[in-house]
Amino acid sequence: MKPILLFFFLTCLFCIQIKAQEYCCNDYKSDIEGLYNDCEYSLALKKLNNMLKYCDQCENIANSWRSRIQQCLNDANASGCPCRSSGSTDTDGDGILDIDDQCDTQRGPASNYGCPDVEVEQDFCPMVYVQGGTFTMGDLFGDGEANEQPTHSVTLSAFYMGKYEVTVSEFEVFVNETSYKTDAEKEGWSYYWDGDSWEKKNGVYWKHDEEGNLRERSKYNYPVINVSWNDAKAFCEWMSRKYGKTYNLPTEAQWEYAARSGGKKNKFAWGNGLTATNGANVATKNHYNGDIFEGSDSYKYACPVSQSGVNDIGLYGMTGNVWEWCSDWYGSYSSGSQTNPTGASSGSYRVYRGGSWINDARYCRASRRNFHSPSYRGYDIGFRLSRTE
Repeated sequence: MKPILLFFFLTCLFCIQIKAQEYCCNDYKSDIEGLYNDCEYSLALKKLNNMLKYCDQCENIANSWRSRIQQCLNDANASGCPCRSSGSTDTDGDGILDIDDQCDTQRGPASNYGCPDVEVEQDFCPMVYVQGGTFTMGDLFGDGEANEQPTHSVTLSAFYMGKYEVTVSEFEVFVNETSYKTDAEKEGWSYYWDGDSWEKKNGVYWKHDEEGNLRERSKYNYPVINVSWNDAKAFCEWMSRKYGKTYNLPTEAQWEYAARSGGKKNKFAWGNGLTATNGANVATKNHYNGDIFEGSDSYKYACPVSQSGVNDIGLYGMTGNVWEWCSDWYGSYSSGSQTNPTGASSGSYRVYRGGSWINDARYCRASRRNFHSPSYRGYDIGFRLSRTE
């Protein structure tokens, strides 16, 4: 055979082989797609493996389908699987199927999991909608304090939670409108840590920073500190009058549920490891001889509320930055299931949660409970708002 004819023959043979492989891949792809749409995921996976066995050049198609098939094999109700149990139901009509919609009776964007987007009250003290649900409250890991036991089932109705801790700037508006005097101002001192013990530092109140100096106005976007439970409660009552809605401090149950991004089995706002992967402001220097967090941040004390680490439902600073007052009287847990619990009916101490910039890991766990008298205040305690309407 002449060389030119041999060249054309080999070229045609190569083209035929390429075309045959293309047909082979497409035939198998059609079968795989049909089995997938019929929810025969195991058969579709077998067909995919046969495609790789008998057809060349099909790796890209196989890789694309394998991940989808495997996802549906693992969870038939996963997003994108054709035979999810909820079908195509979209109760609130926001374009997000109920099975993917965390708030299936209220319209909201996909970026907020189908829930109403962040609500802002006159650009003041923004609130995040938290879908209700049932979770197990308390120490889920066995490394907590005795007062975090027994774990117990809690069901919560939907509520709103402050997106951030209340800032110095926001507290200033309250003081200017009401001429309110905090407990620190009335009694002339607040608690500060001197390296060995907590001491009363004279002359400091909500306008002062962690070193006892008057805070620069450029840092009024930091969380307000040196405020007692009484002061925080007075702020909530003022907000209620101002906006015609009932504001309060979160209950312990609301706080823990929100910190754990809707009751997930999380030790901290970001998960369970000692690295604050969401950028939370926690202790990376040892103050109390405990297990410190890994990594570092650029703040010696508290940081601006919008830079204190966000969790999966859009709340900032739920681990670290400053402790946060809750509405509850402190009391022991019971083992029975509860719905919208509000804590003990009476007591001597109020609860605060979340740890702060000075605290190591044991104090910053989402289940950790601290408590003190309602008039107690310190340079590491602030608060955030909640409301149920």
